[in-house]
Amino acid sequence: MKTSKVRINKSYLLNGRIVFVVEKIPGRETGKRNMQSGEMFTGNHRMQKKFKLDTGEIVKAGKLESIT
Repeated sequence: MKTSKVRINKSYLLNGRIVFVVEKIPGRETGKRNMQSGEMFTGNHRMQKKFKLDTGEIVKAGKLESIT
């Protein structure tokens, strides 16, 4: 699942069990510079967001599946 599709207080599947997303944890900032056309500095890149679940686990969005 994409990181942008994950919402707080919604239920998802993780390894066949239903879990709720409690908190969104932003990724840490890296040292790599984010440039436009190689000239204008627009900030630094960030690592992927992680999500805290109601079970206390912290996972990335790729591990979560939507419930159909």
